[in-house]
Amino acid sequence: MSGYNTVQDGENSLLHAAVLSGDETLVQRLITQRAELNKEEDDSTPLFKAVGLDDPAIAIALLSARADVNWRGSEFSFTALHQAVCVNNQKMIEALVRAGADVELVDEGGSTALSLAQSMQKRLEAEMEEAELSAHVCTRELERQDRAPRSSLS
Repeated sequence: MSGYNTVQDGENSLLHAAVLSGDETLVQRLITQRAELNKEEDDSTPLFKAVGLDDPAIAIALLSARADVNWRGSEFSFTALHQAVCVNNQKMIEALVRAGADVELVDEGGSTALSLAQSMQKRLEAEMEEAELSAHVCTRELERQDRAPRSSLS
């Protein structure tokens, strides 16, 4: 139905707007009315937006209606699976894989969602090591200050 898919005055289609507002009821109604599930706007689809907004209920509704789980777009040629990895949502990742997300698709940098997750994990581990080192240094400095003789003010 064209009315559900049209964009007027530079605004989002109804389905994109419903996803952006988090209105699961309206998303379901628009799916029933055959809104175009894979309509691209602002370099994304409704599913891609739902994943990026970390809205699993809407993402699952779109997946159940057969939205294109392997659509690639956005600035970095991400898939919804890459996006789910970026927001670190395990349940969303599992839902996308169950819906048939191709785990071998690469972004413009040549990264699969798995390699992206591994890279993020290494970065997090490095940040944790740095934080632990900083905490250790701070603790040692506080201990040193506690042991230092205190001078009395005259």
